[in-house]
Amino acid sequence: MLGRAGSRGADAAAVRQGSHQLLVLLSGHVAPGGGEREPGSRMRANRTHGLKGRWWKLARFAGGAPLTPAPAQAREETPFQGYRSLVGETGLGLEFYFARQALPADAPVHVFQHTMKTGGTSVRALLYVNLSDEYEFVPRPSRKWSDDFAEQYRAVYSGLSGDERARLVWAVSHSAAHLIPLLERPVRPLTIVREPIDRTLSRFWFGGPKARSKKSLETLRSYFSKARMSSRGEYANPQSRWLLRPYFDVEKLKRKCGPPPDADEWRERLFGLLQDYVLLLQDRLDESIRRLARDQGWLVASLPHIRRNPARPSVDDVDPELRERILGYNWLDLELYRHAVQRFEQEKDFPPASSHPPRPFSSF
Repeated sequence: MLGRAGSRGADAAAVRQGSHQLLVLLSGHVAPGGGEREPGSRMRANRTHGLKGRWWKLARFAGGAPLTPAPAQAREETPFQGYRSLVGETGLGLEFYFARQALPADAPVHVFQHTMKTGGTSVRALLYVNLSDEYEFVPRPSRKWSDDFAEQYRAVYSGLSGDERARLVWAVSHSAAHLIPLLERPVRPLTIVREPIDRTLSRFWFGGPKARSKKSLETLRSYFSKARMSSRGEYANPQSRWLLRPYFDVEKLKRKCGPPPDADEWRERLFGLLQDYVLLLQDRLDESIRRLARDQGWLVASLPHIRRNPARPSVDDVDPELRERILGYNWLDLELYRHAVQRFEQEKDFPPASSHPPRPFSSF
């Protein structure tokens, strides 16, 4: 139990105080009754019935410990462990959130394209904390990579009943953008954009201690040799490729250092898609999450970052020659990142859901 007192009044007060401490601990915002107005207070009136369950769930995320600030390491690990224990054997696969009742035909479906190594696992945990009391959470296995994502997502979506399609609120996966062309309702796609060199370092040093011990900036340099990069799309504009893949044959986006002759075509294709996207920034993820929480009316506006790898070089450790080579192979991702930064600084609000008909797969 969160706390027990000698009377009902004292017990209720203890629960209120404990809940307040827990929300402060996890979100950095003051809960109801505090001095500040937390994100989502406009939704409190119609969600009060779910708050007790939510506080219990957040207590589970806090590891069941007393409601006092825990050591920093414990606070960082607990949300990931709790979230992963709930997705179980599916791992970070495809996750659906369904409303309890059918939604209006113009209600948007939120689609989170979780591009790998951009901080998306933290956002998934945040989604679960904020949504799983109100909505039905349905995780299912999904491969991180496939040569035929389009057909796989057609099979998944055709397997949903009409009622499930009418209740779908969020879809989340490493390849969720492939669901967008299939949806009949308005779509609000979301992704996180990361500075290309930083993402390259994070991806290259991903793995266990034994694998990481064999890696260095020199071994990374060898990966960016002309011969090896010909087959490594994960290090050549990967963020742009994941956004483009549902609609274009990205194998025609050459893995070469610097923009190819058809660069303007790829720019037009990518930035045409981005007008509908909510773009979060990995290097400003806390601010991005707070903005998203305000937009969605969520009670919890932040969670500790998880799956960080401190045992790798920083961007400042990369010498100018290797920096130029990485950015050369990620020329489109660099333009994507700069575009995301500019939009984030200029726009106070995220774009509304797109109501125009979704473009089909392989539209060129």
